[in-house]
Amino acid sequence: MLAAALPWPVGILVLMFAALGAPDDPGAAGRLVGFMMFPWLGAAFFTWLIFRRKRVNFFVLLAVTLPFFFLLFGFAAAGRLNG
Repeated sequence: MLAAALPWPVGILVLMFAALGAPDDPGAAGRLVGFMMFPWLGAAFFTWLIFRRKRVNFFVLLAVTLPFFFLLFGFAAAGRLNG
């Protein structure tokens, strides 16, 4: 399940680095990667809860992890903005 959730944070990081460039501060890159860990692991966990007893195609797992990842990413971003 971890591998099925991994393309989403990696894709966002690649797009951010391509659009904005690499951060000047190495700590900022570390904070960004650390910020992506919560949605990534949460999406993998919720997908595992759904499919732990079934074998499904990898692309189905990708499709299921996408809404979980973006929902948790939105919650994490809102919490980060809120303080």
